[in-house]
Amino acid sequence: MLALEKNEFLAGINERKEYLEAMGFVSVNVYPYEEVPLNENYTMVKTRGRMAIKKQDGQVVALVHDATYVLFLKEDRPKMVFALSHEDPMKMMQDQGLT
Repeated sequence: MLALEKNEFLAGINERKEYLEAMGFVSVNVYPYEEVPLNENYTMVKTRGRMAIKKQDGQVVALVHDATYVLFLKEDRPKMVFALSHEDPMKMMQDQGLT
């Protein structure tokens, strides 16, 4: 399992935060729709998310996206091992007619 140092993790969050803020990010809700056990300690969860984006004209729109997460389940709470999303949010906005 790949482990990041705390400073590497925080740097990644800051980069992602700046990117999302530039898009007009307001909030996100993630809904699991399928869980696939991989073994006794890991499970894969497929999700559908709705990201609220504020456009330049002030209108808030919902950007729908899918992501898959692998979770480690041996301890008290699930821990995310990694997340996979195949789409660029800017392209998704164009494809969904939100730009």
